[in-house]
Amino acid sequence: MPLSIPNRRGVVSSLEAYARGQLPELDASITKKRGFIGGLLTSLASALHDWYVALKRYGEREPFPQTATHDFLLYGWWADITGLERNPAAAARGRIVITGTSGTIIPVDSEIDYEGIIYATDNSATISPVTLALSSLTRDGATAIAETNESHDLATGMSVVIAGATQTDYNGTFVITVTAPNEFTFNLGEDEPATPATGSPTVSATFTAVTVTATTVGATTNVPAGTLMSLSSPPVGADSTVLVTFGGLADGSDIEDLEVFRERILEALGTDFGMFSEAEIKIVAKQMPGVTRVWVRPATLNAENGVAEGQVVIAFLRDNDANPLPSTLEIQAVKAHIVANIMPAHTAEEDVMVISPTGVTVNFNFTALSPDTTSMRLAIRARLQQFFAEEVEFGTTLTEDAYRCAILSTFDTERAANLRSFTLAAPSGDIAIAWNELPRLGSVTWP
Repeated sequence: MPLSIPNRRGVVSSLEAYARGQLPELDASITKKRGFIGGLLTSLASALHDWYVALKRYGEREPFPQTATHDFLLYGWWADITGLERNPAAAARGRIVITGTSGTIIPVDSEIDYEGIIYATDNSATISPVTLALSSLTRDGATAIAETNESHDLATGMSVVIAGATQTDYNGTFVITVTAPNEFTFNLGEDEPATPATGSPTVSATFTAVTVTATTVGATTNVPAGTLMSLSSPPVGADSTVLVTFGGLADGSDIEDLEVFRERILEALGTDFGMFSEAEIKIVAKQMPGVTRVWVRPATLNAENGVAEGQVVIAFLRDNDANPLPSTLEIQAVKAHIVANIMPAHTAEEDVMVISPTGVTVNFNFTALSPDTTSMRLAIRARLQQFFAEEVEFGTTLTEDAYRCAILSTFDTERAANLRSFTLAAPSGDIAIAWNELPRLGSVTWP
């Protein structure tokens, strides 16, 4: 039941009645609006009514997290009750490759520029020759695929030297494309040597990889892998251009949206604080700027779903980033936060496994639509994006009924039309998803 307050005229009448009772000799002047007493009573009544209105607004909104206003949500009692704070804006961080002459020292706080955004090296580093053994060197058509046993710290666009392969067509200087922390590819041209390569192939380059952090905050500080950046004041012997390694410069985020913070408060109010439960793990993970969706796989008997007894697997996404799959640095940061805040004393840190979901691309090929209009196609694409962002679950089979129902529920707001029918060439049937995989929307093609 809403709080009921008198209207402004009612407050004035009440004050007039009180005045008559206490000072009857002034009764004749009370109703004279231009008189001193009448004006005084009307002004007091207006101020009192404004206070009533403010009290009503407070009583009907602030005590409830669903309706609390901006300031009260941030500085009222909800933050104290839940122990949550609004996630601040954060700076991007990651690794870059600097090439040049061996022995050249890159000082700490060296500035890197990208489109006016400045990054600084977190530590000093020395350019030196690096040679890594290749654990595998294969070929798919004209593309050679090289793997190392450890993270190589190379970057897309680098020139490297491949040597030691018995099939000499693999050997030489190549510009590489990095596809994983321990994998890269390069083009062999028209050569088609035997695969896999034999011998003792290696990859060599003269460089240093150093971690940099943006000097400003925000999502605009994120930079994709392979991006060319500039070393503002390169020391003698260092190249002025640098490259971003695999995973990019990530973690940069804007200040948390107020409604997202409100959702976290509501989520926290429904859990037992301090417990190492699925709900609490999600809450703590989302305290890290940029984390949007979290899944928790608890321990199971016989290591079902990849999780053995005594272990827990935590996967998360950063939906507002260009690449929602988290980087290695982002995974490490989330794990450290969970371990430091809610991991039980009897749990080993290695049993708290934080991972990035393995993306499974699902492409849609429509062969018929009714109605088939440009606006309907746009509406279908938007509905599929919403479906994959809000309804698709981590480690759960994507059923044919689910994605077909999502498509059929499309409504074209521009033409005020429902999708009447459609035919799909792909996908078809249920899409099996492993315990560590997440379906992701790929291409959408039309008749």
